[in-house]
Amino acid sequence: KDNNNIILTNPRMGDWLNYKLSQFSDKSKANLIILNGVGSYLTEELDPNQIDKGNYPWELHNIDGIIEVLKQINKGEI
Repeated sequence: KDNNNIILTNPRMGDWLNYKLSQFSDKSKANLIILNGVGSYLTEELDPNQIDKGNYPWELHNIDGIIEVLKQINKGEI
């Protein structure tokens, strides 16, 4: 309960994953911080040989937003 779970979500997973993460947080009694909009897709097309068809590659592009959240946690604001 004294932990923070900070999740950087794959942009495509958003709503579905956020619901599942909320369930995890409720069960673990840990704080949950979901950071949406911190990344973008590298491509909209998948390799036809890729086994996991829901695993679109993406890259982090908003590191300043993440650092700001970490600073707020450190100050006890979150």
